[in-house]
Amino acid sequence: QDYKAKYDRLHILINNAGIYEFASLEEITAEHFHKIFDLNVLGLLFACQAAINHFGPSGGSIVNISSLVSTARIP
Repeated sequence: QDYKAKYDRLHILINNAGIYEFASLEEITAEHFHKIFDLNVLGLLFACQAAINHFGPSGGSIVNISSLVSTARIP
């Protein structure tokens, strides 16, 4: 069923997708970088852009969830 018929508009977007693949500086390739960047950054950006087109004039909410990896110490 089409969400517009039931709910009129999108109310909330929750971004909860992400990947992390540790690699040493010597092991990082352009492919490795883009795999992570494209999902974690561009995916979030494009999902937000798509959502705002469906929020309607009264707006909506976007929740971005981050990983604990962002605070982890690498030994």
